Amino acid sequence: MPDIEAKSPPPAFLFVYGTLKRSTAGQIHPLLKNRAEFFGNAKVYGKIYQRDGYPGLVADDGPETVSGELYRVLDEKSLFKRLDLYEGCITEAADKTEFLRASVEVESERRNKLTAWVYLLTEKPEERFLIPEGVYNR
Repeated sequence: MPDIEAKSPPPAFLFVYGTLKRSTAGQIHPLLKNRAEFFGNAKVYGKIYQRDGYPGLVADDGPETVSGELYRVLDEKSLFKRLDLYEGCITEAADKTEFLRASVEVESERRNKLTAWVYLLTEKPEERFLIPEGVYNR
């Protein structure tokens, strides 16, 4: 049986939960703003952890959720080239990077379930670094 997932087109959405959110006004947000449009608030199943000045997400099956923002991507090639570099996400060296871009199921504030790209931690941190309530505010 053929692998249908591998032949499916990549999602046209991006879920952000940390320094890429509008409320953080990070240095990279203007790049996102110019290559994607805000679609609404959303959540994913997983846990968010404090890293050295930024958060990281570990996806799982719940019941905990992480809150963030969902964007419809307008210019995938340009956006992901820059965001992958910013996140240190190098697909050729995935075993040596802190983050990996992956597709996950996201629930929008409209209760729609969509598939979106998200940057996930490649290793789960210690529980003491867990961010309560699954919300990164900075």
